[in-house]
Amino acid sequence: MKNTPSSKPRFAKYPTLPKLDYCLVLYQESLVELNSDQHYQLERPDDLEALAGAARRLLPAADVKKNIALCLPSEEFIATQAHLPGVGADNLHSALLLQKPMLLPGYTAPLLLAVHSQPQSDGHYLVLWFAAQRADALYQAFAQQGLNLSLILPRPLALLQSDEGCQQLYDEDSSGITYARFENGSLQNWLWVDKLDYEQADFRQQLDNKLAADSPPGAVWQRKTCLADWHNSPHPHPAACFYRFVAPLAEQQRRKARTKQRWRWFFFILATLFLSVLGAGAWLWYQQYQLNQEIAKLHEQTREIEKLRQSVFSIEDAVGPIALFPEQDVIGLLQSLNNLIPKNSWITRMKIEGGLVEIEGESPEPVKILEALANAGLFTEVAFNQPIRGQRFGISMKIIGVDVKSYLEEYFPDRANAE
Repeated sequence: MKNTPSSKPRFAKYPTLPKLDYCLVLYQESLVELNSDQHYQLERPDDLEALAGAARRLLPAADVKKNIALCLPSEEFIATQAHLPGVGADNLHSALLLQKPMLLPGYTAPLLLAVHSQPQSDGHYLVLWFAAQRADALYQAFAQQGLNLSLILPRPLALLQSDEGCQQLYDEDSSGITYARFENGSLQNWLWVDKLDYEQADFRQQLDNKLAADSPPGAVWQRKTCLADWHNSPHPHPAACFYRFVAPLAEQQRRKARTKQRWRWFFFILATLFLSVLGAGAWLWYQQYQLNQEIAKLHEQTREIEKLRQSVFSIEDAVGPIALFPEQDVIGLLQSLNNLIPKNSWITRMKIEGGLVEIEGESPEPVKILEALANAGLFTEVAFNQPIRGQRFGISMKIIGVDVKSYLEEYFPDRANAE
């Protein structure tokens, strides 16, 4: 039976981090579900299909919409220290990738990196690395079971329960001991020790002295030394997700989903405009049909040529404002805009009224879009109608051949003068 303690959502403070629905921990030959007393014994922990199958047995109600975190042993990760003074948060990830040959000389396999981009005053950052191929293999194995492995975490970070003060994380299993210090919102120290080395008295004494010296007053220790310690253990603090690893295949799937969603919205807007135009056309047809019916009735009701002529003239005057209304080919306009707007740009808002078109959207090159519209031969008075903000832009233009002002002056002079 699961034991899910009630607590306030802790992700409200970190809106950019993914919310964890389930968290699994691989501890020696067991796969443990946090926030419960459940675990599954594995015959071969290195068998990815068996690992994913165990996850499915532990999480029978999970589906692809639920975020699952998998916490793996420390020996699967590489920790390095990097000194990058003056590098901003936006450029830190790229700078570390450029430093990889110096941080990990001789390591040529593709690696994912995790680092909290919070600027450090001394320019020192603790960086964790994980094999990209391993991440993709885990993601695919879980996907075959209908599970969404949204992120991978180093197991010691599953011990993190707060981002305040100094958190000392101590994770021990049969193969090694990992010590990590989380302070000021980020990892400050990471040490992995082989268990065989720790069994040597001199080495153990040196390590114990190191941990004692590295523990400031008031530091909180979180220790896990056996499988029983993981039972009913809560989910890690959201700050642990700053050091998450996401499989490249998962990132590709998310990008495809976002692109698909954008196209859905585009076709929804297109369909809405088409139905609006279709409805307007049906209304105009009905009005013309009604007028034609009136003409037929007048032909039947009178034999006097003069009276019939006057009736026809009056009906033609009534039909004229409808028949001669400047038509705005909305469907053709949308097709033209679709051909003119680059594939890396899109329209988020569009307004057509009285021959005036206003569009808003996002593009890395708004000026090129303006030039393309101006040179298309379909519009006049093409100009930005609002300042460019980042990639957001707004453009207004008039459709060539649609002169609503002249139409109003001829058929509705009172409205034309009022405007």
